[in-house]
Amino acid sequence: MQKVRVQVAGRFVPHSLLLDAAARSLEAANAKSNGLWWDHLSCMLYCALSLEALGNTYGETFVPKWKDFESASPKAKIRLVAERAGLQPDFSTRPWGVVSELIAFRNIIAHAKPESIEIDEIHTVANYEERLYAWPKSKLESKVTAAIAQSSYDQIQEILAILSNCFPREKLIPIEFPFY
Repeated sequence: MQKVRVQVAGRFVPHSLLLDAAARSLEAANAKSNGLWWDHLSCMLYCALSLEALGNTYGETFVPKWKDFESASPKAKIRLVAERAGLQPDFSTRPWGVVSELIAFRNIIAHAKPESIEIDEIHTVANYEERLYAWPKSKLESKVTAAIAQSSYDQIQEILAILSNCFPREKLIPIEFPFY
Protein backbone atom coordinates (compact mmCIF):
# COMPACT_ATOMS: atom_id res chain seq x y z
CA MET A 1 0.00 0.00 0.00
CA GLN A 2 1.38 3.35 -1.03
CA LYS A 3 1.49 6.04 1.64
CA VAL A 4 1.40 9.77 1.27
CA ARG A 5 2.80 12.18 3.77
CA VAL A 6 0.72 15.24 4.55
CA GLN A 7 2.17 18.19 6.44
CA VAL A 8 0.04 21.18 7.31
CA ALA A 9 1.01 24.23 9.29
CA GLY A 10 -1.05 27.07 10.62
CA ARG A 11 -1.14 29.58 13.38
CA PHE A 12 -3.76 29.69 16.10
CA VAL A 13 -4.60 33.27 17.01
CA PRO A 14 -7.03 33.13 19.95
CA HIS A 15 -8.26 36.73 19.93
CA SER A 16 -9.12 36.39 16.27
CA LEU A 17 -11.09 33.20 16.89
CA LEU A 18 -12.98 34.78 19.80
CA LEU A 19 -13.77 37.97 17.89
CA ASP A 20 -14.98 35.90 14.95
CA ALA A 21 -17.32 34.08 17.35
CA ALA A 22 -18.50 37.47 18.68
CA ALA A 23 -19.19 38.66 15.13
CA ARG A 24 -21.16 35.49 14.37
CA SER A 25 -23.22 35.99 17.54
CA LEU A 26 -24.02 39.55 16.44
CA GLU A 27 -24.97 38.31 12.97
CA ALA A 28 -27.27 35.71 14.51
CA ALA A 29 -28.91 38.35 16.72
CA ASN A 30 -29.32 40.79 13.83
CA ALA A 31 -30.90 38.09 11.66
CA LYS A 32 -33.79 37.85 14.10
CA SER A 33 -36.49 40.51 14.29
CA ASN A 34 -35.71 41.56 17.86
CA GLY A 35 -32.37 39.83 18.24
CA LEU A 36 -31.95 37.33 21.00
CA TRP A 37 -30.61 38.08 24.45
CA TRP A 38 -28.57 34.88 24.30
CA ASP A 39 -26.79 35.96 21.13
CA HIS A 40 -25.94 39.31 22.69
CA LEU A 41 -24.69 37.54 25.82
CA SER A 42 -22.49 35.31 23.65
CA CYS A 43 -21.10 38.30 21.78
CA MET A 44 -20.25 40.15 24.97
CA LEU A 45 -18.68 37.09 26.58
CA TYR A 46 -16.55 36.37 23.50
CA CYS A 47 -15.48 40.01 23.44
CA ALA A 48 -14.56 39.88 27.13
CA LEU A 49 -12.52 36.72 26.66
CA SER A 50 -10.82 38.15 23.58
CA LEU A 51 -9.25 40.96 25.61
CA GLU A 52 -6.80 38.79 27.48
CA ALA A 53 -6.11 36.78 24.34
CA LEU A 54 -5.43 40.02 22.46
CA GLY A 55 -3.07 41.16 25.21
CA ASN A 56 -1.25 37.83 25.16
CA THR A 57 -0.97 37.70 21.37
CA TYR A 58 0.33 41.24 20.98
CA GLY A 59 2.40 40.93 24.15
CA GLU A 60 4.19 37.78 22.97
CA THR A 61 4.83 39.43 19.63
CA PHE A 62 5.93 42.91 20.73
CA VAL A 63 6.82 43.01 24.44
CA PRO A 64 10.25 41.65 25.41
CA LYS A 65 10.22 39.01 28.16
CA TRP A 66 6.43 38.70 27.98
CA LYS A 67 6.50 35.58 30.16
CA ASP A 68 7.18 37.91 33.11
CA PHE A 69 3.71 39.41 32.59
CA GLU A 70 1.64 36.27 31.99
CA SER A 71 0.01 36.43 35.44
CA ALA A 72 -0.92 40.12 35.04
CA SER A 73 -4.55 41.16 34.76
CA PRO A 74 -6.07 41.49 31.27
CA LYS A 75 -6.21 45.27 31.74
CA ALA A 76 -2.53 45.41 32.67
CA LYS A 77 -1.68 43.31 29.61
CA ILE A 78 -3.57 45.66 27.31
CA ARG A 79 -1.86 48.64 28.97
CA LEU A 80 1.59 47.08 28.47
CA VAL A 81 0.90 46.40 24.81
CA ALA A 82 -0.49 49.90 24.26
CA GLU A 83 2.50 51.49 25.99
CA ARG A 84 4.85 49.39 23.85
CA ALA A 85 2.99 50.88 20.85
CA GLY A 86 3.72 54.36 22.22
CA LEU A 87 0.16 54.90 23.42
CA GLN A 88 -1.20 56.05 26.76
CA PRO A 89 -4.64 54.39 26.92
CA ASP A 90 -7.29 56.20 28.92
CA PHE A 91 -9.49 53.43 30.30
CA SER A 92 -12.21 55.93 31.14
CA THR A 93 -12.88 56.89 27.51
CA ARG A 94 -13.83 55.15 24.27
CA PRO A 95 -12.50 52.82 22.92
CA TRP A 96 -10.18 51.87 25.80
CA GLY A 97 -13.02 52.08 28.34
CA VAL A 98 -14.49 48.87 26.96
CA VAL A 99 -11.56 47.01 28.53
CA SER A 100 -12.66 47.81 32.09
CA GLU A 101 -16.33 47.27 31.24
CA LEU A 102 -15.83 43.85 29.68
CA ILE A 103 -13.45 42.66 32.38
CA ALA A 104 -16.08 43.59 34.99
CA PHE A 105 -18.73 41.80 32.89
CA ARG A 106 -16.53 38.70 32.60
CA ASN A 107 -16.04 38.71 36.37
CA ILE A 108 -19.79 38.94 36.99
CA ILE A 109 -20.25 35.84 34.83
CA ALA A 110 -17.25 33.96 36.24
CA HIS A 111 -18.32 34.62 39.84
CA ALA A 112 -22.09 34.54 39.39
CA LYS A 113 -24.17 33.80 42.45
CA PRO A 114 -27.89 33.34 42.96
CA GLU A 115 -29.68 36.65 43.35
CA SER A 116 -33.06 37.52 44.79
CA ILE A 117 -34.83 40.00 42.58
CA GLU A 118 -37.82 42.01 43.73
CA ILE A 119 -39.63 44.82 42.00
CA ASP A 120 -41.94 47.24 43.75
CA GLU A 121 -42.88 50.02 41.35
CA ILE A 122 -45.73 52.41 40.73
CA HIS A 123 -46.90 52.66 37.13
CA THR A 124 -49.47 54.56 35.17
CA VAL A 125 -52.36 52.53 33.87
CA ALA A 126 -51.00 53.09 30.36
CA ASN A 127 -47.69 51.33 31.00
CA TYR A 128 -48.94 48.87 33.62
CA GLU A 129 -49.68 46.22 30.99
CA GLU A 130 -46.13 46.51 29.61
CA ARG A 131 -44.71 45.70 33.06
CA LEU A 132 -47.38 43.16 34.09
CA TYR A 133 -45.59 40.17 32.56
CA ALA A 134 -42.07 41.58 32.46
CA TRP A 135 -39.50 39.30 34.01
CA PRO A 136 -37.30 41.00 36.60
CA LYS A 137 -33.66 41.01 35.55
CA SER A 138 -30.59 40.14 37.58
CA LYS A 139 -27.49 42.36 37.55
CA LEU A 140 -25.99 40.13 34.86
CA GLU A 141 -29.11 40.07 32.69
CA SER A 142 -29.51 43.85 32.85
CA LYS A 143 -25.98 44.36 31.47
CA VAL A 144 -26.75 42.49 28.24
CA THR A 145 -28.33 44.55 25.47
CA ALA A 146 -28.06 44.71 21.69
CA ALA A 147 -26.48 48.16 21.90
CA ILE A 148 -23.86 47.12 24.45
CA ALA A 149 -23.00 43.95 22.51
CA GLN A 150 -22.51 45.92 19.27
CA SER A 151 -20.57 48.67 21.03
CA SER A 152 -18.30 46.16 22.78
CA TYR A 153 -17.43 44.49 19.50
CA ASP A 154 -16.92 47.81 17.70
CA GLN A 155 -14.64 49.22 20.40
CA ILE A 156 -12.39 46.16 20.40
CA GLN A 157 -12.14 46.51 16.63
CA GLU A 158 -11.17 50.18 17.18
CA ILE A 159 -8.45 49.13 19.62
CA LEU A 160 -7.12 46.59 17.11
CA ALA A 161 -7.07 49.26 14.38
CA ILE A 162 -5.18 51.66 16.66
CA LEU A 163 -2.64 48.99 17.58
CA SER A 164 -2.17 47.85 14.00
CA ASN A 165 -1.16 51.41 13.04
CA CYS A 166 1.58 51.39 15.68
CA PHE A 167 3.45 48.16 14.98
CA PRO A 168 5.49 46.97 11.98
CA ARG A 169 3.25 45.44 9.30
CA GLU A 170 5.44 42.38 8.78
CA LYS A 171 5.06 41.38 12.43
CA LEU A 172 1.31 42.02 12.39
CA ILE A 173 0.45 39.77 9.44
CA PRO A 174 0.74 36.47 11.39
CA ILE A 175 -1.41 37.76 14.27
CA GLU A 176 -4.00 39.60 12.18
CA PHE A 177 -4.48 36.99 9.47
CA PRO A 178 -4.50 33.48 10.92
CA PHE A 179 -4.64 30.52 8.55
CA TYR A 180 -7.92 29.00 9.67
